[in-house]
Amino acid sequence: METPLRENFDPTDLLAGCCDAHRREALDTRSLEAALKPEEKVALGEIREVMKDEPYIHRDTATLVRFLRARDLKVKDAEKMLRDMCAFRRQNIPEGGLPENIGDLPKDVQQELKKGRMFYLKNQFDKEGRQIFVCRSYLFEKGVDVATTQAALVFLTDSARKRKKHPWETVVTIWDATNFSYSTQYDSVFFKNFQSVLADNFPESLHVTIIYPIGWVFWGIYKVVQLFMAEETKKKLCFLSVGEEDKILNYIAQEDLLMELGGQVDIELGCIEEGKEQENIDCESPYGILLNTHKTRPKITLTQDAIDTAAAEKAAYLEKNADGGESWLGSTPSFLKWAGKT
Repeated sequence: METPLRENFDPTDLLAGCCDAHRREALDTRSLEAALKPEEKVALGEIREVMKDEPYIHRDTATLVRFLRARDLKVKDAEKMLRDMCAFRRQNIPEGGLPENIGDLPKDVQQELKKGRMFYLKNQFDKEGRQIFVCRSYLFEKGVDVATTQAALVFLTDSARKRKKHPWETVVTIWDATNFSYSTQYDSVFFKNFQSVLADNFPESLHVTIIYPIGWVFWGIYKVVQLFMAEETKKKLCFLSVGEEDKILNYIAQEDLLMELGGQVDIELGCIEEGKEQENIDCESPYGILLNTHKTRPKITLTQDAIDTAAAEKAAYLEKNADGGESWLGSTPSFLKWAGKT
């Protein structure tokens, strides 16, 4: 008789801590395989065989498929990527998993998260229910402690993994480059590590990255950064110049968009002094040392037609899934509230 796997024990258990909806769908192997192409099913059988010594990965159909797709269904390449990921998680995530509360993290990681450079919105989603990750590159700086920023990124990404409602779910990223300075803020070691952590350990997890605003400085940086990016990732980049702000609404409705980008979500409740806690911040960094950037930066005005279209598309998505949303049951309370299920 096969020994039951101990839940939330090994860092390679990517289903540990997931919301009930995600876990239920992830363990429904028959449904997941039904959506695969014939060649994917063949590769899946092969990768399962070679990964039998990693029991948590062996049973995790969606993870196996994501890594196969990231390596064009080349089983040996996917196996190496999976084993490197397992090693990375065992090195960076303790047995039992990362803490749920930021206050239980090491002090240096807490301080990094307090800077508000990167966070997930917890009560807002894109028009089709995807989580939204925000990077404020204008808060970056040279000479950062890469180990600390990596620990913060792993915490954020792994926390988001647990909130996914389905194993195929992807993420929308907003890369806010307003007033970013190449000369004083670009750190090639940090950017390379940032890309590597996500691409190597959470592949096939990106729906789109919206980069705004772009200009000649951005293109100079991109020429370097793209060298570390997979071709598939490059295809998921949406570059927006000043004057193209309406295109953000192709992905996110105004009511779910940050105020600093023309939306209605204000996660910054007033300027505060460094070290002073700020309550009710609606993001993964609840003690954030944040500035009222939307009150000091150029004002963004979205057109009413684009706002109305985005709202209608979000409503249509929710209506379409109103009767068939059983897979949402067991999702996080914030998502169910957003979807009008509670």
